[in-house]
Amino acid sequence: MKKNNKGFMLAEVVVTSTILLVIMISLFFTFNKIYARYNSVTAYKNIDGMYALDNFMEYIMNERENDNINKVIAKVTSDYLFIIKKNDCQGIIDSNYCSNIQNGYNIENLVFVRQRETSVNTLINDIDKDENKSIFNNTFREYLNYIQKYYALWKAGDNTYNQNSYLLITEFRTDSSSVVEEDTKLDNVYNYSSLELR
Repeated sequence: MKKNNKGFMLAEVVVTSTILLVIMISLFFTFNKIYARYNSVTAYKNIDGMYALDNFMEYIMNERENDNINKVIAKVTSDYLFIIKKNDCQGIIDSNYCSNIQNGYNIENLVFVRQRETSVNTLINDIDKDENKSIFNNTFREYLNYIQKYYALWKAGDNTYNQNSYLLITEFRTDSSSVVEEDTKLDNVYNYSSLELR
C-alpha cells in the first residue's frame, strides 16, 4: 500500500519558502540600513573636504601669515562667518589663496561657526529664511542637523566645553558621474566636511 505524501510535500515547500522569505526581507532591511549609513558617511565626512579644511587650517594657523587665525576669529562678530559664500570669496582671507582653494576643491560655501548650539541654530534659521535657496540648499540644512545630533556643541550653563571653540564647515560639489550611475546622473552632488577648532 502506497502512502500519499503530496500534502506533506506542499506543506514542506510552503514552510521552507516562508523561512527563506523572512530571511531575505531581514537581509534587505539590514543592508538598506548599512547602505544609508554608507551614503551618510561619504556625503558628510568626505575625504576631499577634509583635505580642503586641513589645507585651510594650515593656512590660517601659519604664523608667517601674520596670525591669520586671530584675524578670522576677530571677524566672527555674530554666530557664524562665511569665508566663501555661494562660490564667492568674502574678502576675509587673501583673495588668491581663497580662489585657489575654492577652485581646487569646488567649494560652494565655507563657514566659520561658533561651536555652540545657539550658533548652529542661528545658521539653520537663516537657511529657513532663504526661501528661494539662493545661498543654501536643503542638504546643507540636513548636514547642520547632523552636526547638532553627533557633535558636542556647547550649551548655555555647561562648563565642560570651551565656549570659544569653532567649527569650520565646507560644502562642495563633486562630479556626480563618479558617484551615481549614468542613467541617474545628477548635475551636482553636494558633500560636506567639518573640522573642530579649539
